Amino acid sequence: MRVRALRSFAGNGFAGYKGTELEVPDDTGADLIRTRYAEKIEEKTEIPESSEAQVDEPMEIVDKPKKNSKKKV
Repeated sequence: MRVRALRSFAGNGFAGYKGTELEVPDDTGADLIRTRYAEKIEEKTEIPESSEAQVDEPMEIVDKPKKNSKKKV
């Protein structure tokens, strides 16, 4: 599990300094997150760009219809 240290800490075979990213075992990562020493880093999945990607047509901007303003007397 990848985590980012929120404060400095040390463990068996690793140390984390505030702001560093670490790869730790899942159970260790869960403990660090639970005790608020670290936060989980979501793995980013890259979307491959291809020329075959389907693109929706752009939306058309339409003016709001004007209200007929009739004053009651």
